[in-house]
Amino acid sequence: MRWSRAFELGLVLIAWFVAAPVALGAATDCSALPTSALKPHACSPQQECLRLIPKDLQGPALEAAKRDCQRQPASGICHGPERYNPRAACLAEQPQRKK
Repeated sequence: MRWSRAFELGLVLIAWFVAAPVALGAATDCSALPTSALKPHACSPQQECLRLIPKDLQGPALEAAKRDCQRQPASGICHGPERYNPRAACLAEQPQRKK
């Protein structure tokens, strides 16, 4: 029992030493971000799916499409159609560096 606690503590420390520099580096390195991306917004993927079903669909095909939409989450994050610059947004959020 004692060995497993020491082992768990060791794993936690290793994870912290590996993850902390990565997280800190990711927070300050905006150059890795793209200059164009679809803007995320809150939405209902299920409702979006239902909205995209063609109006002329009928019978078993319509029922199958609706069942497929039911598999989508009721709420979540959708992307688009607006675009933005993630790199510029990241740079704007960083504190100004002294020269």
